Amino acid sequence: MTALSQLDSRDRPAAATRRGARAARYPVDVPARLRVGAHLLIVRTLDISGGGAKLVLTDAAQCALLRRGALVLMNADCLPAPRLAAVSWLRGDRIGLCFQEPLSAAELAGLRPGN
Repeated sequence: MTALSQLDSRDRPAAATRRGARAARYPVDVPARLRVGAHLLIVRTLDISGGGAKLVLTDAAQCALLRRGALVLMNADCLPAPRLAAVSWLRGDRIGLCFQEPLSAAELAGLRPGN
């Protein structure tokens, strides 16, 4: 059993289960990989903030593997390291993630245009 599958709802960030103020989002348009249990999904990152990311699925069949609250491991070139996240919403082929650990100010600075 992996560390990802050992986590339960008590380990999810509070922001994944409640609505709050929306953080500044930065458009990135980069490929990403999501580890969902034993499955690896290829997705595109549309935008990212300190607290999460908006992604688009590249295959409609991937929707069946995701549900609100599911824990995933996101790996993308725009992130310095893979990030554990919870699925906070699903709408058609788009999903929202809430990172378990927010991005730091330095990590966010690397996402801004011109840096």
